[in-house]
Amino acid sequence: AEWGEHEIDYVLFVQGKVTTRANPEEVDDLKYVTPEELRAMMDPSSGLLWSPWFRVIADTWLFDWWADLDETLTTDRHVDLGSIRYFEPPAHHVGTYAPQGTDGDRGGGGGG
Repeated sequence: AEWGEHEIDYVLFVQGKVTTRANPEEVDDLKYVTPEELRAMMDPSSGLLWSPWFRVIADTWLFDWWADLDETLTTDRHVDLGSIRYFEPPAHHVGTYAPQGTDGDRGGGGGG
């Protein structure tokens, strides 16, 4: 059966010096970058993997918000509380499930 996950993502913009304490169960790495550096890092040829939700946010809105950060920080121009976005994740983010003992079994267990 198909499954899905409902995700609510918050994007926080801050100008200034900040101290961060990322949850290691949620965040693999933290780095300050320029928009150009982030674009290069998100290029598939970089070999880096991104959460599918972050990729949707970056591809759809992030760079527009970043281009005019003063407006993003001081107005509601980019606020959208009424839309729900749907997306198809890239193939490398789609898992497979097969009961133990079938051709899709990756758990090393035997089947009957």
